[in-house]
Amino acid sequence: MLQIDPVLPAPVQDKMTRSLDTSDQLSAPDAKVLEDIKRVGWHTLGVSPSPGEDGPHWAFSVGLYHTFGHPEVIVLGLPVRTCQELANVIGNHVKDGTRYRADNDYP
Repeated sequence: MLQIDPVLPAPVQDKMTRSLDTSDQLSAPDAKVLEDIKRVGWHTLGVSPSPGEDGPHWAFSVGLYHTFGHPEVIVLGLPVRTCQELANVIGNHVKDGTRYRADNDYP
């Protein structure tokens, strides 16, 4: 069973370093990040090792703290698409009110 943690802060839009409404001077990928945060509440980025390099695939969220006052999420060690999908599942749980804590195990 997932726990709701009432001690986490409320959304912190006033602490964002960039307004979500200012995307006119950004690259297309950066503008997409801001648009996704405005539309969904977060954006998920996937990272893979460069060709010829060893290392895990991983994905991370951007915007969960801004939108929901929840720490960002990092998922690693699975195929990059799976990492992104899991980060999005967690993001949807957070959007629905679930709060994940570092000191808990989640089945």
